[in-house]
Amino acid sequence: MIQAYIRLKPLTGLRRSDLLRLAMSDIHEDGIHVTPHKTAGSSGKRIVIEWNDDLRNAVKAAKTNRSVNIGPFLFCNAKGQGYIDEDTGTANGWDSMWQRFMVRVLNETEVTERFTEHDLRAKAG
Repeated sequence: MIQAYIRLKPLTGLRRSDLLRLAMSDIHEDGIHVTPHKTAGSSGKRIVIEWNDDLRNAVKAAKTNRSVNIGPFLFCNAKGQGYIDEDTGTANGWDSMWQRFMVRVLNETEVTERFTEHDLRAKAG
C-alpha cells in the first residue's frame, strides 16, 4: 500500500492529508477530483488531476493493495477506516506504517538515506 502511495504522491502533488482522505468517489472518468482540505473551509476550490498512463497505473495499484474493499477511502486500514483522525488531524497508524516501511527500505534495498513524504511531494514541483 505504501508503494502505491509513493507512486501517487509525485504524480498528484497532493499533501499527505489530502492523499489519505482520497475517496473512491473522488475517482472519475476524467480524472481525480479533489478539494484540498487546507482550502475546503475558505475557497473550497476543487481541482481535477487529469489521467495519464502513470496515474492510472498508480491508482490501479492502490486499489489492488487496499486491505479491504469496504471502506470509502483509497487508502484505508483493515477495518475500512481512513488513516486521518478528523478530530486531531493526525495519522498515527499511517505514521507507524511509514516508519516500519522506511526500516525495511534501508535494510533490504540499495537506498542508504531516509526520505520523507515531503521529499516525495517536492518531486511533483
